[in-house]
This record gives sequence, C-alpha cells and structure tokens, in this order.
Amino acid sequence: MVDVDDHTTLETALHLARRNGVHLAVSNPCFEIWLRWHHQNFTSRTNRFDLPKKLDSHIPGYSRRKAIPGDFPFEDDYENARERALGCDPEHDKPCRRGQNPSSNAWLAVEAIRGEGRKR
Repeated sequence: MVDVDDHTTLETALHLARRNGVHLAVSNPCFEIWLRWHHQNFTSRTNRFDLPKKLDSHIPGYSRRKAIPGDFPFEDDYENARERALGCDPEHDKPCRRGQNPSSNAWLAVEAIRGEGRKR
C-alpha cells in the first residue's frame, strides 16, 4: 500500500511493481481518504495535510497521533467505503494504478487479505 503524497518516484515504483508481479494499492493523496470513506462520502480534491484534520471529527485526535482505534468500523463500513472509492474513480479497480484525487484502491488489499483468510 502506498500514498501519492509528494512521492517523486511513484511512477517508477508502479512500473517496477507491475514488472515484478507486486500488487500495490494506491491512495491519492493519502491513506486517510480510505479511512474517511468509512464515515462519509467525500469527492472534493484534497491534500495530505487537510485529510487527517478532517478525520478528527470521526476519530478524535487522529491528526496528532495518526492512530486508528481498535474499534474502528472497518468491517461495518467496508462496503460503503468501497462504493465511495469507486464512485470517485471507477477506473481505480486494479493494483499498480495511480488514480485521480481523491481515490484509493485500498479495498483491493482488504479483499486480498479476506481471500487468504478464507483459504485457511
């Protein structure tokens, strides 16, 4: 999983990942967009500085600590977050792709983890 942020070598990293069969999930501008979509829809262009602050209303103190609480509703709100992500960038449904701002295909990592768990 990788953020776009100010990543100066992202395109090179994505190319190397594709060439080597590594599936990267990419969040633009940062992972916090995925967390926000668990609570509400958000479709406006944003940046890595504002998103953590916007999460404070859902996760008190997040912008200071950047800690996800143990009771975060990952499972309960996963489908909503996935739909919101696809609503912002319907083409961001494959690994190793930089989507528009905002976008995230973090749900691909979630589905891969779930799939592995079901095999056991």
